[in-house]
Amino acid sequence: MIILLKSAPYASEASLGSLFIGYSVAQQAIPTKVIFLEEGLYNLFPNQNSNNSLEIPPISDLILQFIGLMRFYAVPMANSAGPFSKSWLREKRRILQGIRIIDYSEVVEFLKEDPKNVLII
Repeated sequence: MIILLKSAPYASEASLGSLFIGYSVAQQAIPTKVIFLEEGLYNLFPNQNSNNSLEIPPISDLILQFIGLMRFYAVPMANSAGPFSKSWLREKRRILQGIRIIDYSEVVEFLKEDPKNVLII
């Protein structure tokens, strides 16, 4: 399964839900890739803490717990040096450890390999 996560964390809880869908699928021994792009890149900041009354763990904590069970990727923005550019993402402590930075061409290859099991959030 491939999950393309384009949603920012918290506002709609789409990110949280998609991570649990990925977890459920991966628990069934189905290879699962979660690819963060566009506003979904905001999910990758370390030490996030949401102000909510649901008492759910921060998304960054969930991602760290799920590394190893699922594969996580980040697609940089097209800007050359700004936030979420490839160089910005590669700087230490900008994003969670264990996230592989890839280009859109790799996303296309993943989709060619598994075109039927794709979730876009």
